[in-house]
Formats: sequence, C-alpha cells, structure tokens
Amino acid sequence: FIQTGPEVENATIVERGLNPNEIIVVEGQHKLSHGTKVKAL
Repeated sequence: FIQTGPEVENATIVERGLNPNEIIVVEGQHKLSHGTKVKAL
C-alpha cells in the first residue's frame, strides 16, 4: 500500500510505499484484472 500526502498543483505526493522506478495506476483501475498489461503515459 502507498501513503499519500498533500496535493500540490493537481498532483498528489506519495510519501511512503513506492520504491524508485515503480509506477502506479492513478486512473481506470476498475478496468484492470490480474496480469493486465498497462502502458505508462
């Protein structure tokens, strides 16, 4: 799990739980299932 912090200029700060070079899905998670391939934009 991640821990979020304050929102700054329409971006939410992730304070804990995310390692360098890891990415998270921030929109459309409801369309995902295990093993779904995603494309970083």
